Amino acid sequence: MKRKILVTVKTYSCLSLKHKEVVCTAGLTRGGRWIRIYPIPYRFMKAENKFSKYQWIEANIIKNTADPRPESYKIIEGIRPLDAIPTNDNWLKRRKLVLKNVYTDIDKLICEARDINNYISLATFKPKKIIGFHIEKEVSKLEIKKKRQTLEKQMSKQAAKFLIKQVPYKFFYSFIDENGKRSRLVF
Repeated sequence: MKRKILVTVKTYSCLSLKHKEVVCTAGLTRGGRWIRIYPIPYRFMKAENKFSKYQWIEANIIKNTADPRPESYKIIEGIRPLDAIPTNDNWLKRRKLVLKNVYTDIDKLICEARDINNYISLATFKPKKIIGFHIEKEVSKLEIKKKRQTLEKQMSKQAAKFLIKQVPYKFFYSFIDENGKRSRLVF
């Protein structure tokens, strides 16, 4: 199905043994429904197909049957970038689109994520207070080196030169929700 999606999330490129190098992208449909598109080989795309955050794109997508989350899709044809949403008026147009359905209670969000009738895995969450930002080492340099060597064997020498360096860290926010519950989520 052909869909228009406002891209609001675009992860840093990650090495993938199956797809070589990908980004996970998420955004909102015109109806305000969250959608995840994976995998996208962003750095290997043609310049005219690349997009930025807060830019509408159009693409033919199908449900990603390898991912059970209801918002997960994959592209079956190329991406066509459309208009970008400006930042003027204190992000007014962006806020109108992204802040339609905002969670402020982490337990309610988790409950709906586990409820088979909702089973959401993407949402907008606004904490009452951000306590901190944390960085932790994710994988060893040896694990990264092994993954990279495996990928380089699968690719030509020329293509392997362009593989991105994997970030060996995880990033977290710790925060308090509207009920005073303290939590920590990966960023």
